[in-house]
Amino acid sequence: MVKTDDIKNVLGTFNSLIKDKHFCVINELEGKDGWAYREQLKGLITSQYININEKGIKQYTQKNSLRIMVNSNRSNPIEISQDDRRFVVFKSSWEKPTKEYFSKLAGILSDKDSLYTLYNYLMNFKINVSIRNERPITSAYQAMRECNVNPVFNFMNEIFNSDSLDMYFNKGEDYRVNKKTKNMIIKSKSFYENFQLYLHENKLDHIKPTFKGIKQVLSEIDIINKQIKLDKIATQCYVFDTELLKKKLDYMKIPSLIEELDDDWE
Repeated sequence: MVKTDDIKNVLGTFNSLIKDKHFCVINELEGKDGWAYREQLKGLITSQYININEKGIKQYTQKNSLRIMVNSNRSNPIEISQDDRRFVVFKSSWEKPTKEYFSKLAGILSDKDSLYTLYNYLMNFKINVSIRNERPITSAYQAMRECNVNPVFNFMNEIFNSDSLDMYFNKGEDYRVNKKTKNMIIKSKSFYENFQLYLHENKLDHIKPTFKGIKQVLSEIDIINKQIKLDKIATQCYVFDTELLKKKLDYMKIPSLIEELDDDWE
């Protein structure tokens, strides 16, 4: 086992700290470091082999048997994407245990019989679920995943899954629908302007979208941007396969930013 307060010791240029290790604890992870090394962390979790790079020694490969625990006081120290399959998140209680609790714990940890009892209990504890296929999805996990949803996807979810299309766009002027396929085109300029309106309505004015940024995000889910002649004028538009898009948005499990009150509220 190895513990470190610096993720660079695990994912930086030199990583001899994790050589021959089965368990790695990364403490006090800052959001900037978690995001900077997010792709390397994902790779380390799933890779069958890892490269060990020690100073002054030629790099070599080991079989990867690491189990990784990350501790942080930050609310969003790592990226959890909508299609994540790697992470499990637990949030500790806000209430700090009493001095009596820690005194009792110290007594247990210094007593060999107590430690053996704990060891024996854990060794014989039966786990009846497959962590790989049935990992617990906690409220803390869902909150972190929601933090990492690009607001463009929130906007599209509001449009296509919450019947809010005509709140933002005018049919004929801003968008057209194919009578046969029900596919849709939306003018790029209209999409950009109404996305800005959506951000303002949801108090997200700190987000500054660009045409290029929106185009790049939409391309991630195969929404293309091209020139289409509308009323004899060449116009930049986004082309939506609405049926396929709804399936993708459903798969992403994007929550609405607008909550409706139920009948229990007066």
